[in-house]
Amino acid sequence: MRSVNALAEASGLQISLIQPVEERIEQYYARIPVQLSVRGSYLSLARFFHSVSQLPRVINMENIRLDHPTEDPVSHEIKLDAQVLATTFRSVQRPAGAPPRPGQPPAPRGAP
Repeated sequence: MRSVNALAEASGLQISLIQPVEERIEQYYARIPVQLSVRGSYLSLARFFHSVSQLPRVINMENIRLDHPTEDPVSHEIKLDAQVLATTFRSVQRPAGAPPRPGQPPAPRGAP
């Protein structure tokens, strides 16, 4: 997620919050969410999302909320506050013969 921070700044966004959220374990992968709050122009936000889409690691940008549009008195650009849930993933390997985690279906017979 360090690269996301650098991309936000390079896109012209001001970061006000980077808050990790509890990891969620699924059957084959874990979701690693981070709540972001940024401020900048709509164009800066679009540049940031495009830059994140070009990263080699999958990062989903979800639950995007845009608030508080205000005009910058110097540049006359409209600035927005944006809250975004950035989620990346990692593989989860269960030890052979391990019981499934609660809420997960058992592995098919003959599967490791």
